[in-house]
Amino acid sequence: MIMKKIVTCLLLCSITSLFGQKIFFNIENDTIGSTFSIRKVTNEVVRNITLKELNFELEKISLDEGYYYLEKEDEQVVLYIKPEHELTIKFDSEDFRNSMEFSGKGASINKFLAEKTASRLNGNESTPKYFDREFYEGDENAYLRKIDGYYKGLYGILFSGTLDKDFVDEEMKNLQFGYSLDLLRFEDAKSFYQFKDSIYPSKRFLEPLSHIHFDTDHLFEKYNSYAELSILKWRKDLENAENLKMMRDIVSSIRTDALKQGVLESLFELMSKDTPQRTRDYFSLIKSNSSTLELITEARVKYDEVRLVEASKNLSKFDFLTKHEENVKLSEYKGNYILMNIWASWCETCIRDFKTLDKLKDDYHDYNIVFVNISVDKKEDFEKWKSIVEKTNKKGTHLFFNGSKGKFVKTYNISSFPTVVLLSDKGKILDDKLKINSKKTRKTLNKILKVKL
Repeated sequence: MIMKKIVTCLLLCSITSLFGQKIFFNIENDTIGSTFSIRKVTNEVVRNITLKELNFELEKISLDEGYYYLEKEDEQVVLYIKPEHELTIKFDSEDFRNSMEFSGKGASINKFLAEKTASRLNGNESTPKYFDREFYEGDENAYLRKIDGYYKGLYGILFSGTLDKDFVDEEMKNLQFGYSLDLLRFEDAKSFYQFKDSIYPSKRFLEPLSHIHFDTDHLFEKYNSYAELSILKWRKDLENAENLKMMRDIVSSIRTDALKQGVLESLFELMSKDTPQRTRDYFSLIKSNSSTLELITEARVKYDEVRLVEASKNLSKFDFLTKHEENVKLSEYKGNYILMNIWASWCETCIRDFKTLDKLKDDYHDYNIVFVNISVDKKEDFEKWKSIVEKTNKKGTHLFFNGSKGKFVKTYNISSFPTVVLLSDKGKILDDKLKINSKKTRKTLNKILKVKL
């Protein structure tokens, strides 16, 4: 009988919590059909919300107690929700973070979180993860004094007695991880604000981080500051890795799936035309390890954009000589597809291929493609190369590579001779596995040049 009463009580409490939770939205300057979402701190979507009206109650909502993100476009606001909350969230879509207002049960703790975020904005809404520039002036000791004062102020509000006790207990732990996160961000912030005295933090400065394990699944799922901290720590390890193999080993050592995905998403943000080699490595890691097709697809698009920029640069990067010792760059052929037949004077097969390449040149004479034979012989073999060209293939277009072979070989994936590389009209590698005598080569050319057979 006693057991039945206990079970009945638990069920009633659960039902009360379930039906007691209410979340209302009051939105300004938005349009019907626009979207936003509520996400767990792991970035997993709890609810995608499509606006049918600007003032509404979120239907059939039952969130466990904890931290969540309210996300609209690229902006996020941290929430703390409890089962018994009846919370109204008001915001202006044109000023998402700054306009956030809360009322009802649960409002005070979410106001605290909103004010904590707002204290970082200081006119720089695009980077709320950093304080304003003045905060980072000086050395690490000056920064420690400022950050200690900042967190002392937060703890003062937290222990004022005005906030929910359960939230205070959780936020104490969250702030501890937040403090470590701000220590780890110090170097990045110095770089972001382009301080000339950007430094690598000392071991003493980063000592609080030595007591943290950065791959604990229940902490990652529970505290937004721990999630951000652990992602940043693993990302920095990857940035400091010397090669792709080391990066792969690091990623494979991450046990928490959501953390691994978060790290890969952070690498996506680092992909840039300014770091083409690293971008290639990051794309390789994302392609091999991401659990979502969406991230792989977005990373591929970004990687292709970087490759296109780099490909265009590559056309102007390398120097060549004609047999008359005139300087030439591949950029002179820009706007045309380029088929490069890369060879060396000691390669007899390469020399025999000249006639076949001439036949291709004749057959595609009316199309925007150039056929170029490029020798990568040693500089002292220039005269030997010139002699072979004069004797065997006066008709063809021949260039002698005049630069650092290592970079040229790496750029165009040259591993043997002959190597045939087909470039787009913008310099992008379309195929580096073609053979002069193969049917595949003609089929490929017919397709890209839209040859009517």
